[in-house]
Amino acid sequence: MEIAIHYHLDLAAAAIGTEYLPVYRKMTLKEVRLVANVTFAADGSNYITLSIKNGSDTLASRATDSTGLTAGVSEALTLSGGEALDFSDLGEVAIDLAKNGTPTPVTDFSLLFVFEPRRDV
Repeated sequence: MEIAIHYHLDLAAAAIGTEYLPVYRKMTLKEVRLVANVTFAADGSNYITLSIKNGSDTLASRATDSTGLTAGVSEALTLSGGEALDFSDLGEVAIDLAKNGTPTPVTDFSLLFVFEPRRDV
């Protein structure tokens, strides 16, 4: 049985930083889907980078430096990290947003995290 958790990230450019999604049981992250609610044009000088992390391990990352995002279009992020995809109970997914230059002033994303419960044997 998969567990899907929706997370809405709506930040002004000045507030760019890290937000956290608490994980209350042992689960493995299987998929992350990103939907921009505003369009972000590709720009090699003025862009944002969204990173999904477990502790210091980056599990997925997406930047708008070479490929923009179209409002309303869902995109699956490529996951990597092996054992870092496993979250313990009372863990957290870090959603890190960084900017380069002066990108779009409003950052408005919807993220869908798909987890699978796991048991340690």
